[in-house]
Amino acid sequence: MSISYGKEEQRARNLVWNAAGCYDMDIPFLAFLPSGEADIYRNTILGLLYKWSGNSFTTILRFFASYQHSHKQELFDELLFLALESYTVEKELPERPVLLSMRKDYAKRWYHSFERLSRQEMMAGHIRLFEMQQYRWAKVLGKKLPRLSSNNRMLAEELEFSASIPAADLAEHMQDILIRYFHFHDFRLTAVDNIHRNGINVWLQALLHREHHHVDSLLVRYNGETEDSKVPMRFGAVGSDRITDHTDADLEYIQACFGPSILTEKEQAGLEAKLCREDHIKCHLYVTKGFSPDSNHYSANHEARLVREANEKQHKKNLALYEKSYRAIEAGIKNLSASLETLLQYYEKPLPVKAKQGQIIPSMAYRLPLFHDNKVFLKPGDEVDHRLCVDVLLDASASRVEHQSEIAIQGYMLAKALEKLHLPVSVSCFHSLRSYTVLDQLKSYEDHDARKIFRYSAAGWNRDGLCLRLLKEMIRKDDGHQHLVIVMTDAHPSDSTDMPPEEGSIFKRQYDGYAALQDTRNAVQELRKGHIMVGAVFTGVAARLCNVSVIYGKEYIRVRKIQELSLGFCSLIQMMLREIRD
Repeated sequence: MSISYGKEEQRARNLVWNAAGCYDMDIPFLAFLPSGEADIYRNTILGLLYKWSGNSFTTILRFFASYQHSHKQELFDELLFLALESYTVEKELPERPVLLSMRKDYAKRWYHSFERLSRQEMMAGHIRLFEMQQYRWAKVLGKKLPRLSSNNRMLAEELEFSASIPAADLAEHMQDILIRYFHFHDFRLTAVDNIHRNGINVWLQALLHREHHHVDSLLVRYNGETEDSKVPMRFGAVGSDRITDHTDADLEYIQACFGPSILTEKEQAGLEAKLCREDHIKCHLYVTKGFSPDSNHYSANHEARLVREANEKQHKKNLALYEKSYRAIEAGIKNLSASLETLLQYYEKPLPVKAKQGQIIPSMAYRLPLFHDNKVFLKPGDEVDHRLCVDVLLDASASRVEHQSEIAIQGYMLAKALEKLHLPVSVSCFHSLRSYTVLDQLKSYEDHDARKIFRYSAAGWNRDGLCLRLLKEMIRKDDGHQHLVIVMTDAHPSDSTDMPPEEGSIFKRQYDGYAALQDTRNAVQELRKGHIMVGAVFTGVAARLCNVSVIYGKEYIRVRKIQELSLGFCSLIQMMLREIRD
């Protein structure tokens, strides 16, 4: 069978094969930059590791598989990448001097991203990892080394694996580091057996830095543990049996967690027939308004009951932060509303009124000589024709867990500011899990109780492209309004439900990385072609700024603090209105 690859995927494969010196090496996952380009350095390091570890390559993979259950798995993966990077560079450098310049280019790229990170963004990752990376790449570039504690300096130095280490001992050295510096001993040999079924998939998923923070259960603690097992769940890991088949149990779980659907079976079937095709053929749709206040939330599903309890706790947390910051929030709403009103005066036409002078009304001109009625002219009146309608869409995936209350407040502020200008506004959030993309309508156009937005809670995955297409179908196109869609996002679309293989390929594709970015970008373009303007409020880390640019073009702003919302949102609206006018 002839297998065809995309340009960048083929380039990435060639990088690995060339470095490994082995052109029949099966590489199911590769490293890409946020822009979608092949990551030259990481793919090269992977190939070189294969070259220099020889028969011990499988032993290394078995070691990485032995701690996949740990909630510190991603931290360990990235730290040990530094160790293996040092080993392979020292091994290869005499034969390939150009590797030194490649290494420096990679270090510069890391520093470019690092210097844009706030302390909060570093803490959202792992501060010790950032310190190890900064030490490594500062040393590569000849920069002043960062100050580290004595223990962390020892760790940074020990991560510089020497080429003198026998390949057969690499796994033992890595294990020793995890035991001594992280007191980790839970290496599970049963997990190692899975490597024979999964090939190198599990480890490559981690080493090549493809992030998976979400799970197909909504019970997610801040440390990544599940409620029942206290063991981190990493659904969607490469090589695992991913959840794709729709079952009655899945639908019951969705209903128990989110409330009844507002769609009839016929409406849902029609939407799925139209939207759940091609890359989304394994998916299903669900639209809800949550539970009504007087409804009985009881579910026989124990996990669903715990989810409801967790959502209620988050609802109270959101309200508590609002009440604590009430004055500042209301002042922010007032300022935002005033700024928007000034802005809209330049773009919205005032309603015409009859007057004694202005533009003549041809059908009434006869009244001037016949009845001496001089009010046959039109001039701009004081009232404005508000034809804008705003739809706010909040990313509610698990990557937003640490920022739930802030996101809820930002959504509330936008809704209240727009309502003060008598603009129709809806606010929804979305999750994806168990093959369902769920659109939860927190506030409809007709609903004037914006406090319902505080129902917002984050968990699950986010299939952005499918959700945007669903929103497009839900928007009333015959209401005479110009719709603006504002997406509050971290620009990291990712879902556990696979996409089918590309034509000519035998490999299923993950909804993640470049493929997910392109699908979301295509969805945005489809909305714009339908005369629905789309822009984004980016609330993610600096490393994903490339992602938001790929998806939304120039129509986005970055907001890191609530205080930045007013100015940023006005700038975004101005960009979108300018596009409409032009």
